[in-house]
Amino acid sequence: MGKALVKWQQREIEAGNRMDTALARLRQNGELETRRGQSALSPAPSGTSGEVVDLPRVCAVHDKPYAARYVTGADGRFRHAQTIRVTEALYLEQYADSRNEMRLVNSADLAEECCPWCGGHGFGSVRCGTCAREICYGKTTGRYFRCRDSCGGQGTMVTEFRTNEGVRPGSPRGGFAVPGKGGQR
Repeated sequence: MGKALVKWQQREIEAGNRMDTALARLRQNGELETRRGQSALSPAPSGTSGEVVDLPRVCAVHDKPYAARYVTGADGRFRHAQTIRVTEALYLEQYADSRNEMRLVNSADLAEECCPWCGGHGFGSVRCGTCAREICYGKTTGRYFRCRDSCGGQGTMVTEFRTNEGVRPGSPRGGFAVPGKGGQR
């Protein structure tokens, strides 16, 4: 890929939007913690080692979705493993059938993350006060944050302790089925 500008395409962020829709549905049903104190799903039990949770993020520069993958250790705390570009194919393979199994990750468990789209890096992500999405540090200068162009939010960052909403990726269950064409699933 060269240094030429790539035109933004709506369908590239549809996977991230679907993840946000699933999170909103859980909030409406009272199954997910919010800042107003609704009930929360319990965090990973302390004995569950190897549980994988992907935290949805959006690149500030390219406005494309990605996930920060965290895995629980033997002590029950989450450890950063990698960041992953969420393409439409990846969304269909790992998130579409995840049954909305949401998990909460405390900000104390977050680590330095690097955006796979723009290379911006920082501690966890920035929750934009305008669009309420988790955004990478790609357009951040010092303590001043600028969100993606489609949002336009910007301002001085404030550190806060909070929980991050993540999803457990599903595992492939054999064959790729095209809707209406039969096939295994």
